[in-house]
Amino acid sequence: MESTKIEEFIIDCHLCGKEHNTRISVVRDDIPNDIDNDVRVPYFKEITIPLICPEKNELFETNIFLQEDKYSIIKKIKKV
Repeated sequence: MESTKIEEFIIDCHLCGKEHNTRISVVRDDIPNDIDNDVRVPYFKEITIPLICPEKNELFETNIFLQEDKYSIIKKIKKV
């Protein structure tokens, strides 16, 4: 089953020194599991995203971490 969720991140900008908010739409493939018997072991997937600093109007890249496990696999990421 596929699900879409909007996740919001606060990014520290190294260009202007301020914090900026960014939203990412994450599409996940959710695999049904038995909550009583299956063990979910989360891990974090590091993803590099390009952002534009609104103060200086310059492009920079930053890393975000999205949680994933074998029952919730990330399929697609899109900036909102």
